Amino acid sequence: MKKLLKAAAALCVLLLLSGAVYAGELTIYYGIGREHFDPILDIFEETTGIKTNRFRAPTEEMLTTVEMELRAGRPKADVIVAAAPQIMALQTRYEAFQEYEPKDAEMIIDEVRYIHPALVPIGMQLYVINYNTNRVSEEDVPKTWLDFIDDKFMNQLAMADPRSSASVHGIIWYIADYMYEKHGEPYGWGYFEKLGKLNIRLTSGHGPIMDLVETGERPVAIQLLSSTVGGIKRGEPTWFVFPEDGSPVETQMIGILKQAQNTPEAQAFIDFLVSPYGQELIRDLGNMMPIRPDVEYEFPDGTTLADHTIVAVDAEYLTYDKRIEYMEKFHELMQ
Repeated sequence: MKKLLKAAAALCVLLLLSGAVYAGELTIYYGIGREHFDPILDIFEETTGIKTNRFRAPTEEMLTTVEMELRAGRPKADVIVAAAPQIMALQTRYEAFQEYEPKDAEMIIDEVRYIHPALVPIGMQLYVINYNTNRVSEEDVPKTWLDFIDDKFMNQLAMADPRSSASVHGIIWYIADYMYEKHGEPYGWGYFEKLGKLNIRLTSGHGPIMDLVETGERPVAIQLLSSTVGGIKRGEPTWFVFPEDGSPVETQMIGILKQAQNTPEAQAFIDFLVSPYGQELIRDLGNMMPIRPDVEYEFPDGTTLADHTIVAVDAEYLTYDKRIEYMEKFHELMQ
């Protein structure tokens, strides 16, 4: 913490010298868990003097609010933070965001830098299999996504509901479409039909999954690594595996609305998040992978991205209509 405060003070001095500190405010809509994003917002406020007005809800619910405001012509947010497919769908349907190239844009890795000129990547998250180390023996830990649907896990599984969680659409795409096209059954929609038969618990987001796994109520789950890491840091009986058949990775992005009331403050916020210090906060407090190669990162087990099979979620494929199709098909199979 002392290192973070020292770095924050240094950055504050740098911003003051460059004339980049503002006395205004900024309204932020986001779907990332409060435990991951609010500490970053607190440091941004302390560093810049910009007051943040915050609206947080599970991403699909948050985006429904954004769409209602856009259709009414009265958006309240200055910036939106969401996963790439969902925020791109907003841009496609409403052309809602203004273009902005942040300082240090050239330092963003090529794989995510060019997704859209009006949207800026701030961090990456990937899916793992999360389990309770007290409830699941080493022999029973699923090593692949197919192991996850073993009959022995009846009434023990959990995952996020696609009606409220945006991120979970990435793992649905990965298993129902991507892996099915490459390998056929038992990947595909039949996989989720089997999960329904195993009575998987659906939650509003990934925070509740964390609680279910850590308490052992549902000891095995499809989970974001960022939510898993929090429990590990707190010393909870929780761990994870990178499935041998690969993990989908999604990009969290931010965009400034064209009707933003506080555009200079919004630009300062994006510059802050993309800076080396901001990316260290994304890594250390947000538990996400940084989008800059000059910010070091390794997983809690000491491995790096190069050690695993990682597949980027196809943000252009996961359109608004495709997500609606996923929700309907998924819940039809959960009956």
